[in-house]
Amino acid sequence: MNLSAISERREVVKGSNCSASLSKKNGYAETYANHSYCEYVTGRFAESIKDIDQAFILGMVNYNLLNLRDDNFRRLGKMESACRDFQEAMIKGDATAAINYRKYCNKK
Repeated sequence: MNLSAISERREVVKGSNCSASLSKKNGYAETYANHSYCEYVTGRFAESIKDIDQAFILGMVNYNLLNLRDDNFRRLGKMESACRDFQEAMIKGDATAAINYRKYCNKK
């Protein structure tokens, strides 16, 4: 996920506690994906990961969302999981994941 997309979502969520979207989880992958962004921008990284995982379980294929999950892992200090996701998103062509992988995981 690029920084401008996160910034745009942060403006939408600013001042929110994500409660409204929590009550609307309805088994649709898109709902969980959207809620994961709310959790991310409000600093609830573990909750964001849970929502992303649920979106994937429900069939969503979204490499930007995978990149968001790896950033959540990174912010929680779970670098092995973050690097695994960065690498997967990078292989799928996500340019931001490639940058993050080189920055955080490709230490020499």
